[in-house]
Amino acid sequence: DFGGRLAHLRPAAAAYRDLSERADAAAAASGVFEALRWAEAQHAAGARCVLVADVEAAARGGEAAECVPALADRLYRAASGVRAELVASPGTGGAVAVWLLPPEASV
Repeated sequence: DFGGRLAHLRPAAAAYRDLSERADAAAAASGVFEALRWAEAQHAAGARCVLVADVEAAARGGEAAECVPALADRLYRAASGVRAELVASPGTGGAVAVWLLPPEASV
């Protein structure tokens, strides 16, 4: 996740991780490879897919704004460009764009 945009899905997930609860691109960038290794471990443990929030859609401006394109590019590459849109139930905050990491994705 990034900035809590997918937090409402936590109860339905086998595992949940937020790159930065504050949508801080610099903090997320510093931990992105660790998070991707964690995602690979989830696949190895039997997860059918890993959803990664679209950081460009969720990022807030500020000092770390220059990190957003590089972070988004790394997640795009890890997902092999596979993008999905989750359409939320009424009252859950609307649709959310995500990257879908395929089982064969590697860091």
